[in-house]
Amino acid sequence: MDNEEITILPFGEHAILVQWEALIEETILNKVIAFVHHLKSSKLFNQWEFVSSYHSLTLINTSSSLDFRTLKKEITRLYAQTTLQESVPQFLWELPVCYETTYSKDLAFVAKTLQIAPEKVIELHTSAVYTLYGIGFLPGFLYLGDVPTELQLPRRDSPRLAVPKGAVGLAGGQTGIYPKVSPGGWHLIGHCPIPLFNPLRTPPIMLQVGDKVQFKSISSAELKLIEIENKVGIYTLKKTKINATH
Repeated sequence: MDNEEITILPFGEHAILVQWEALIEETILNKVIAFVHHLKSSKLFNQWEFVSSYHSLTLINTSSSLDFRTLKKEITRLYAQTTLQESVPQFLWELPVCYETTYSKDLAFVAKTLQIAPEKVIELHTSAVYTLYGIGFLPGFLYLGDVPTELQLPRRDSPRLAVPKGAVGLAGGQTGIYPKVSPGGWHLIGHCPIPLFNPLRTPPIMLQVGDKVQFKSISSAELKLIEIENKVGIYTLKKTKINATH
């Protein structure tokens, strides 16, 4: 790929930051993912940690201080060798969401603001296939895009101090799931009963950047059944392997 696409910067004593053009586009994300895959196959970087999202990649090695000048040359060389045909296993995940009133504090407000029926909000939210662009600001928080244009609206004017664990929110062109109780300013339109982040699991989150997500509307009765099945370890998320090349 073209080295002029990227900027390589030192990021403290143990990390290097690689940046692409600051756009939220799947074409850029695909380049980030392909480059991570290529780095993992190299002898120099195969033991490093990689954090990718949107249009950036952080390379982390805490075992020793880094020789930035030398590593920058190697990163530049390896990026030039990377192609979008790098094989990267990816999955489409079907995540259950209950949109009933008990679990959708802002659904009526969203529908009213967008001048569509609540049922239309649910239809639009479940019909889209989203790309996982990044994981943060909490461990396991999924930043999913791109939300259909008809569903896009700004964040809440006043963030909540405590958003429930599992709440599904909307903000701008993104949707996401809160992995734990936390402050948050997104509009809450549903609840996902699956704990997607577990620090005791390897890996702690099942999804990876670049995966796809589609939501499936469920009833409150189905939600409670899934919670029980998940608690006793018999619930399995539906996932489908998708084209592994970009």
